[in-house]
Amino acid sequence: MAKDLRQEINKLLFEMSAEEVRTNILPIMDKMSDYGVGKLMDEVPGLFFLMMDKMEEIGVWGLGSRAAEIVDKFMNLLWKGISIAAERSEDSKALLKNIGELTVNLEATDIPLKTHFKVSQGNFSAGPGLIGLKEQDVRLMASTRKLFDLLRGNVDIVTSVLTEQLFLEGPLGFLQKKVVPVMALIGGLIA
Repeated sequence: MAKDLRQEINKLLFEMSAEEVRTNILPIMDKMSDYGVGKLMDEVPGLFFLMMDKMEEIGVWGLGSRAAEIVDKFMNLLWKGISIAAERSEDSKALLKNIGELTVNLEATDIPLKTHFKVSQGNFSAGPGLIGLKEQDVRLMASTRKLFDLLRGNVDIVTSVLTEQLFLEGPLGFLQKKVVPVMALIGGLIA
């Protein structure tokens, strides 16, 4: 990795104050994207997990309009990373193939974060925005913090739906059968 970028990432994750992170995170994420997500994942294990921690630490959901820009850029990097990690793992490919077709929309209730992921023919893809209601299988809505926990695999999805910490649009059985295993996979790929 370019030594300067590695130093910037380390400073961002371990040395900068919350205010410095708020100021520097977008240009650093631009550099990360330019460098290449796959290379970053090889060189900085656990990068996305650490970045989620940092965004929680700075209270990204309280940054108003900047929150959406920061989280959208992060989600684009994260989805690329998950797609790459899933493609590299035979176990991941097998699980995704067994899932069949799946389209999930994720929406934050505290900032304008809307994103989605799809599983199709054993492949994982994702991106910004929501897929149309007719095409989605499930839509999950929660606070940004809860969505980050969900992505890390730290949420009992069914219990969170039943206790209204996570709001579900779609059938509960489908959630248990298809979404829970994919979310567990995502959490494992982020770690």
